[in-house]
Amino acid sequence: MSKKTRIKEKILVEKVAEYFKSKGYMVHEEVRIPIAPPRYIDLLALNGKALAIEVKVSDWKTALKQANLYTLIADKSYVAIWEKKRKVVLENIELFKQFGIGVILVGDSCVDVILDAQERGILDHNLREQTLIMLR
Repeated sequence: MSKKTRIKEKILVEKVAEYFKSKGYMVHEEVRIPIAPPRYIDLLALNGKALAIEVKVSDWKTALKQANLYTLIADKSYVAIWEKKRKVVLENIELFKQFGIGVILVGDSCVDVILDAQERGILDHNLREQTLIMLR
């Protein structure tokens, strides 16, 4: 991939979804959280626990904010970002740790969890239930 070529977020979403499916998770894309205004989780991986994954090509700050919101309903929350952003993510890894948000780097041929998310406990059980009901 040349330096000027920009990877599409959809490709990253597909790679991360496949990664979690291979680990035995049921994966849902674009899961709506019933709040105002509505928010959508890029990926919700379910396997006894709910893992929310916000996928971005480069905007790690927005991804971190969104992933933090998803702790309302998820057991763990992650940011998945293109491996080309490794340097800036590592420079800011303490912020991810502070919020308990995990980090996944997505490359051309790999998906690498470089920081596991902390299980913080569900902050809004009713909202979680409403979100999961919509998946049925």
